[in-house]
Amino acid sequence: MLAIKKKSRKAGVALWDRYSLVVLLYVLILLLVGTLTGCSEQEASPQSLSCQTKATVKDLRGLDGCTYVLVLESGEKLEPILDAGQPTPTLKGVVLRDGMQVTVSYQEKTDRVSICMVGKIVEVTCLGELPGASDN
Repeated sequence: MLAIKKKSRKAGVALWDRYSLVVLLYVLILLLVGTLTGCSEQEASPQSLSCQTKATVKDLRGLDGCTYVLVLESGEKLEPILDAGQPTPTLKGVVLRDGMQVTVSYQEKTDRVSICMVGKIVEVTCLGELPGASDN
């Protein structure tokens, strides 16, 4: 009788170990899938993925309520949100000049309004000056 009890106990332990291994495997698979397919709160736009959209800085301070705008190669104008509290117009720490050639990435801000009204208001997420670009 004692030998029968030992056998059944071993079979129960083996079954539990196999069951716990399967459960552990399922949990690890779910964690892996969740990590690889995790979503973010805000979907990235193509412009925010890389700093490769070419633009020219244009000084429109002569127009009422305008400062510097970015003119894309397509002719579209963007009104960037400039750095606050700077003595000279700067964007991402770079002093802007009329005719400056840059590459940018940006996100449109639809919760803001503009007095200048020449283009979309954008927050620049990346700014790089093109090497060898000179003022016009």
